[in-house]
Amino acid sequence: MDRFERTISIPIKFENGSVICADGNPIPKLSESAYGELIIPSIFLEEKEDIEKYQQQDEKLFFNNQETLYIELNPKYIPENNIYDTNPISFNGKLFIPITIKENLRIFSRYRKKAKLRPCKCFIPALNTNAISLNHAYTLISEKYEIKRRSHTGNVFNFCYFKTSGKFVKLDEKRNELFMEEWEGLGSK
Repeated sequence: MDRFERTISIPIKFENGSVICADGNPIPKLSESAYGELIIPSIFLEEKEDIEKYQQQDEKLFFNNQETLYIELNPKYIPENNIYDTNPISFNGKLFIPITIKENLRIFSRYRKKAKLRPCKCFIPALNTNAISLNHAYTLISEKYEIKRRSHTGNVFNFCYFKTSGKFVKLDEKRNELFMEEWEGLGSK
């Protein structure tokens, strides 16, 4: 689990040049190395340069057209004999269904936020069907094979893999590599 994933929202306001809780109380005591983000409507920023800085986006190529990616399935949600006619790829006790991306897959980040994927058309050979994004492909595959699941959505950064040097690697690892320098600077500026 990402140690920064669990957050607390503290409603604030500015009063006499200071930040206080929206209820008028002081901000709770924070550790010396604490950092977070202030989410505020852009109309309250007085300098145009600040608005431009904090709205900037960075977009990068994540995978090339025709790349094969792999959706991980959880065997505990799959009834016996529901998948084996598709010849899933088995690796280290996990099952994978390959998909082919049909256009360049791009990833973007808004100023210091976790990067997200742009939609990208995909083909799922096991289902002989197309999907409009990796998330859509994941949902279609889960609905078909993971019949025992209550929900058929998930974070593709955790359940979609690429293959490199004979290993399956989560998309999240590649995302982290691409944007690590940006994220490492979060607490230093």
